[in-house]
Amino acid sequence: MSKILVVEPYKILQRAIAVSCFPEHQVEVTEQVPEKSVFEQQSYDVAIIDAGALREKNTAGDLNRRLQEWPMPIIWLDETISTAAPVRENLVVLRKPIARNDLFAALARCQAKGSTIPPSDAD
Repeated sequence: MSKILVVEPYKILQRAIAVSCFPEHQVEVTEQVPEKSVFEQQSYDVAIIDAGALREKNTAGDLNRRLQEWPMPIIWLDETISTAAPVRENLVVLRKPIARNDLFAALARCQAKGSTIPPSDAD
């Protein structure tokens, strides 16, 4: 069982993602990007960031800079595949709306042992 951090400002989507991941994964949900120490960040296996919703709610701030230092792989959710996604390793971009199978495929890619996802990768 992996531990996933979901950053999603909309309650209904928080629940949808959490239910989709249950019971295979333990999910922690927050409405905005948390200010977590490196030690706290290391407790997560993957982060799912709804970047489009964060921008829509004006809570994105300097999202790319903040996520650049996160050690865990990130699944970046957005309405369009654009240059707004950070350039970094271990990033999978999913275009919204997302299907459960697409989310699980992205999780599997992020959790593959010993592999890195190229920074320019966009699904």
